[in-house]
Amino acid sequence: MAEQPSVSILIPTLNEERHIGDVLEACIAQTYPAELIEVFVVDGGSTDDTRKEFDRFVGRLPALAWLDNPDRRQADGLNLASNQSTGEVLVRWDAHARYPDDYVETAVRLLQDPGVDVVGGQWTPTGTSTFEDAAAAAMASRIGVGSDRYAPVDRRRVVDTVSCGVMTRETFDAVGGFDTSLWPAGEDADLMFRIRAEGGVVVLDPTLEVLYFPRGTTRELARQYYGYGLAKAAMLLKHRAFPSLRPLAPALLVGALVASVVSPWPGGSTKWIISAYGGVLVVGSIVSVQGSLSRRLRAAGVAPLMHIPYGVGVWVGLGSAAVGLLASGPSPTTEKNGGRGS
Repeated sequence: MAEQPSVSILIPTLNEERHIGDVLEACIAQTYPAELIEVFVVDGGSTDDTRKEFDRFVGRLPALAWLDNPDRRQADGLNLASNQSTGEVLVRWDAHARYPDDYVETAVRLLQDPGVDVVGGQWTPTGTSTFEDAAAAAMASRIGVGSDRYAPVDRRRVVDTVSCGVMTRETFDAVGGFDTSLWPAGEDADLMFRIRAEGGVVVLDPTLEVLYFPRGTTRELARQYYGYGLAKAAMLLKHRAFPSLRPLAPALLVGALVASVVSPWPGGSTKWIISAYGGVLVVGSIVSVQGSLSRRLRAAGVAPLMHIPYGVGVWVGLGSAAVGLLASGPSPTTEKNGGRGS
């Protein structure tokens, strides 16, 4: 890889009129040479003013392109953008995040360290409303779902996966790009799994810091975590890798609630499960959430919007797969990957 390789920034969007302008401003502000950066916004069919906001930046960036993603899924869109791009380094950005001016410069430098195949940064949840702030507090604490993704780290470490990893095109192409057969939201973890299976090393470095803005409504947040649960089930089924106990806990919670409801032995077990769950949330938020007592309690109130939809998603994903197997019988495992060269 050249000392200053060319870079392609890939930004999947869907109804991001609120955020896309700030993300593109961050592209303009990068300290990395502008002539070495190209930016692709790949859109899954926005019905708001995302395209109108994008058009304001045409001519302000040396290489800026809009791509329509008719399949709507992020994995399809990212593969499409990677196929259209020419950069030696692929940088995936999330439209719900804010990136420092030296993000690309720092990421490229870290990626050039020996033994590093993928690099990702410290994601710090932050909110611009009371609800977003409560969700951010829950995500960054021990009461979140898999919140190690957002938990502060003080040194570089090797990890299983990172959010929006930065990698060379060679690394990306070697594993065939993103698997488009998985449920959306699982493409990052699956890609990192396959890279590590080939001997690659994924590194989280806190010098690469990103601000992340949670979903702003109860419906959006619940839908996001339901998708995460479906994605977790898909990963388990594809790789036969059992998830760690902590992300599995919401699925166990939902299973216990359902079992208590359908149990033929009355005894108020549902009430006790809910009471115990509420108690754990309150105590956990007081102990692990940062900020005032009211912020901690708000985080405890938002956490069920993560836990329960996530747990339901895991069971729905596993159940759908079981029904499909019973209906069709066993068949050879196939992957539908769509990266360059696949």
